[in-house]
Amino acid sequence: TSLGRLPPDSGVKALQAWRGHAGEELDGEEMKCALSLVCDAPIEGLPLAIANAGTFMKKAHIGCEEYQQLLKSRKAALQALVLDMDKLLYYFHISNLRESLAQRHVSQPSDLHKLTVQDVDSIAQEQKDRHLLNMAIHFVMNTDHVHLTWQLNIDTVKEMDKDAMELLLYASLMGNRNIPACVLQSLVFGGRPVYRYNLSVSILKAHALVDVFESNEGYGFSLHHLVQSTVRERLMCQPHQLSHKLSGLSHSFLCRLPDS
Repeated sequence: TSLGRLPPDSGVKALQAWRGHAGEELDGEEMKCALSLVCDAPIEGLPLAIANAGTFMKKAHIGCEEYQQLLKSRKAALQALVLDMDKLLYYFHISNLRESLAQRHVSQPSDLHKLTVQDVDSIAQEQKDRHLLNMAIHFVMNTDHVHLTWQLNIDTVKEMDKDAMELLLYASLMGNRNIPACVLQSLVFGGRPVYRYNLSVSILKAHALVDVFESNEGYGFSLHHLVQSTVRERLMCQPHQLSHKLSGLSHSFLCRLPDS
């Protein structure tokens, strides 16, 4: 067994535990589907991906087959970007680089891996463009990454609770450990009752996106670095929203500085 990956039988047991069905026997077809889910891409026996899948299935009240269909649908949408240069560049807000890429014989997303660091530097007009172009290259080369399982959970939260999604977006721009509630609570909820903040955090926790902690300073939460990078990638593709979020965070921290 590869380091960090669960063997098929252990993977299925872990999936069942995360679904809330620990110890339940699966019939032939269900077992076949569960084995396929935990062994095939993008999960491939990774404990974190299995946890994401099981958590999602539990919250959505769906089985392995339905979850696989959702994964395929999401993957197909992402792969459509990998096959169409114009769609890819539009998605990453770098359509302005189309001509410069074509001059270097990069006409398809699959050609992006040929670019050197020097190529990226010379093509990009701004630091922002350079960062987004590197993200596009990384995206094309990692279509089957475990990030796909996070994407489903994040998409569900976005549809379920816009405030929870806002919390996640702001949190992705901070250190991923021990994020104090006081900072994000005022940013997202203002003067609204505390229970709204608690509800949004509980939704994030239920979808395996954050861990809640309590300290002498009060409540807060932490998020896995893969969740952080996945959410941050979304923000990087929306420069105006990114600028707004960074400005809000800066203002929030400045307001908490002691008077000199």
